[in-house]
Amino acid sequence: MSWSARETYDYLVCFAALMLAVLGLVQGVEAAIDLGVPEPITRPSMVEMRHRAGPEGGTISREEAAAEAERFAAEQRAWQRHRALERLATHVTLLLVTLPLFAFHWRRVRRRERAAS
Repeated sequence: MSWSARETYDYLVCFAALMLAVLGLVQGVEAAIDLGVPEPITRPSMVEMRHRAGPEGGTISREEAAAEAERFAAEQRAWQRHRALERLATHVTLLLVTLPLFAFHWRRVRRRERAAS
């Protein structure tokens, strides 16, 4: 069986599009899971809080440390959500591009096979 350059191109595009679609699907599912079940937040320790208080090494009260830790956790949750949404959008877009690309080239391959038989 001898393939022409066009047939080889179509098969290679189908293969690449299919691999990218699988990648987009898997990573899209991971992003959706991250959106629904985010990673736990690691709160800063009292030592880190004191360091943040200033270069003079000032101390902060437990209430101030708790409030700062809560602000830190809220920022981290917001960042995780933003990042998960960004990843989800990226991978859905990848699917929306690669699946029609695969379908177009695969139809060309099938049409050529039917014409040859």
